[in-house]
Amino acid sequence: MTPWPSVPLADLVGLVDAGTWGVDPEDGGGSPVVRSSDIDGFGLHLEGCARRQVPGHHTVSKQLADGDILVSLSSGSPEHFGKCCIFRQPASGEHHYFSNFMIRLRVRETIVDPRWPFYWLSSP
Repeated sequence: MTPWPSVPLADLVGLVDAGTWGVDPEDGGGSPVVRSSDIDGFGLHLEGCARRQVPGHHTVSKQLADGDILVSLSSGSPEHFGKCCIFRQPASGEHHYFSNFMIRLRVRETIVDPRWPFYWLSSP
């Protein structure tokens, strides 16, 4: 049996960046922005996302893609620090973003399935 290769996380990740926040939308619309409090256990609850007017220069660069791993850096609550989840594009197709208190890891899916680094990051 061939042993599994040992690969540094940095070699598996193609993108690491911080999120965005924006301002309150004037018309009550805006775009959903995932916050640390939207992560529950291993799941992500998109129905509770804040609605924000995302800055124009972030509408493409901070948009979440299916398989992105989100990690909470801070949120004012120690219970959220380090929590992570995998974003799955909802059937609605609505564009989602992630808050500035989180980082996004976009793995190179030609090298690794995003679930593997997610499970590793979620383990004690």
